[in-house]
Amino acid sequence: AVSVLGMNTVRSLVVSLSYQQMISTRSQAQKFRRTEFWSHSIGVAITSRIIGKMLMPQKAEELYLAGLMHDIGMLVLDRFLPTDLDVAMCAAQNRKLPLHMAEKLILEYDHAQVGGLLAERWGLSKVISNAINHHHSVENDHETQLTTSIVAIANNLTHKAGISNQESVATDTLDQFALQILNITEEQLDVISQVMVQEVAKAQ
Repeated sequence: AVSVLGMNTVRSLVVSLSYQQMISTRSQAQKFRRTEFWSHSIGVAITSRIIGKMLMPQKAEELYLAGLMHDIGMLVLDRFLPTDLDVAMCAAQNRKLPLHMAEKLILEYDHAQVGGLLAERWGLSKVISNAINHHHSVENDHETQLTTSIVAIANNLTHKAGISNQESVATDTLDQFALQILNITEEQLDVISQVMVQEVAKAQ
C-alpha cells in the first residue's frame, strides 16, 4: 500500500479509520452528536486537502489530517467534562453564539485550546497542532498562518454547507483575515464547497 499510495496517503487513511473508531462510541454529553461531529470533521478534512492541493500540494495530506482533527478538543471535553460541554452547548444555542465562544464563557477556555494541548502532548507537527489550536483565531498563529488559514476557511465552508458538529449557532461567515491570506476567489470557494458536499455524502 505504501509503495502504491505513498506514506502520507496511507497515514491519512490509518488516522481516518482510527478516528472513526474513536467517535463510534457513545457520547457522554447529552447534546453532543458524534455522527454529526464525524461528518463535519470529514468535510473540513476534504476541504483542507482540496485547498492544500491548490496552494501547497506538498502539504495536502498533512492538511487533511489537520482538518480531520481540528475539533478533537470537543472529544476531550465530551470524555472528561460532559456536563460542562452540555452547559456550553445550551449557552451557545440560547445566546446565539458559536460554541467556542460559549465554552470560553463557561470554562474560560475552548475546545481549540484543549485540542492544541493534546496535539502537543502527542507530538504532532506544528501544521496540525497550530491548526487545531488556532482555527478560530488565525491571527494568533505566528508560525504556520497559511496552513491554519486553510483549515479555518475549510471549517467555515463546511459549516456554511450545513455540515455542522454541534447543536448551536454555526457561523456561516468566512474568516476574512484567513481569506485575505489565501487569496481565493468566491467562484473557487463555491466549486470547492460543491466538491466537498459530494465527497462527504460518499464518505457517509
